[in-house]
Amino acid sequence: MQNNGIPIIVEDSVVSFDFDRYETYLWKLLEEKRFGIVRSMYQFPSAVMMPGEVIENQEFSPRLVNSKLSIDVMIAAVLNTSKVFIFLKSMQHAYVITWQHLNYEMNREKEKYTIPVELWSKGLFCAVYDETVKRWYRGKILRFLRGKQKDKVSVYLIDFGAALTTSRSDVKLLPKEFADLKQQAITVALNGIQQVENTKEHNSLVAKEVVDEFTAEPYYWLKCWFLPQNDAGVHEVILKDENIAK
Repeated sequence: MQNNGIPIIVEDSVVSFDFDRYETYLWKLLEEKRFGIVRSMYQFPSAVMMPGEVIENQEFSPRLVNSKLSIDVMIAAVLNTSKVFIFLKSMQHAYVITWQHLNYEMNREKEKYTIPVELWSKGLFCAVYDETVKRWYRGKILRFLRGKQKDKVSVYLIDFGAALTTSRSDVKLLPKEFADLKQQAITVALNGIQQVENTKEHNSLVAKEVVDEFTAEPYYWLKCWFLPQNDAGVHEVILKDENIAK
């Protein structure tokens, strides 16, 4: 006799586990957002983020749009001048504290946060190790590579806007205590940058090169004025570098 819910088989008063139905049962629980039951099925050292759970996006005050008020921001990453990721200076302290604690926990207990095969999925919020700087960051799985790179995964760094391709062994479950801080990377577009004539480029490459220079120095703060959203649903901004005058 089979239990229609829990994947067990009962025959002659003997209860056994139905491994064929286990993964289907697991993902049914995740779809129903019964995360507590899923966590209890694994021996994690603490509560961790499950597939389907979300870390909210950082926002700025609507009062800043079309106002004379500016705030200090850092350019974290640049895809093009229509997609720039900024980081609010007002959140620097909260982020640094979270980042330091994350690195301490992952360096101490990383093997205990190994992702079970059944839980690997696109959109999973995770902890990812950047081998180039020897640091852990918060991330979100974008895609799994194929072919000769099938052991690698592309992860979006939610606090910086950049993507990192790394080995699966460098991607771990994210303890929930590090999910309270919102995703710090805010997507904006630079105001007034026009498409270059007679090219397929959507933005001026010169403008992008100038903006890229601001990402070279950590915590290089710029004044930022927010404008209404463009047709792509992204707020345009005006950035001003006042550091030169100091």
